[in-house]
Amino acid sequence: DQFDNAQRIKDLGIGLRISNRQLISKHLTSYINNILNDNRYQTRTAKLAYTIATKYQPTTDAVKIIEKVRSTSTPVHRTNTSYTTLDDFIHKT
Repeated sequence: DQFDNAQRIKDLGIGLRISNRQLISKHLTSYINNILNDNRYQTRTAKLAYTIATKYQPTTDAVKIIEKVRSTSTPVHRTNTSYTTLDDFIHKT
């Protein structure tokens, strides 16, 4: 899970994926400074935050997912390739 999430963050351009070998204070300090001082990360995270805030309603979406899972007995797994996005899962009939 953590490796997948780290790769998604890297792919979105909102952070870095750091291996265990890179987790030494010298490298970690450098990575943190790069992220905090690079406007590209700030711009991308602001855009992502706006998209999430305007597209999704967490409580409503959670209820829809729970109801869909309950009514269809279909578990939600990342490996379930029939649903590529949250919207696909909620709205697919």
